[in-house]
Amino acid sequence: MNKIQLFVLLQDTVSHVTRGRHLAPNYHHVKQEVISMFPSFKGQKRMPSIKLLVLIGEVYIHYGWKQEFNEYMYKQEERHSGLCEMYDDTSEKMFKSQA
Repeated sequence: MNKIQLFVLLQDTVSHVTRGRHLAPNYHHVKQEVISMFPSFKGQKRMPSIKLLVLIGEVYIHYGWKQEFNEYMYKQEERHSGLCEMYDDTSEKMFKSQA
């Protein structure tokens, strides 16, 4: 997986969370790569898009691209109010349950 693939998956996932539609049907491979990076989620075939968005954010943070991720999310928040709050709530629930 490269940075471009990850960004396209980010765009697709935000589209699905905010509009209920995927941008393209061929996101499955990269989605599975992201999920497989997290041992507690490895092997899951289905995952709600908001949870996938949290994992994508964690990958961005892992590679040192947090600022780019945050800038994209804030831009999307301006268009789709509540996105960042949903992201924060879901992130807290996902990683609190693993602690």
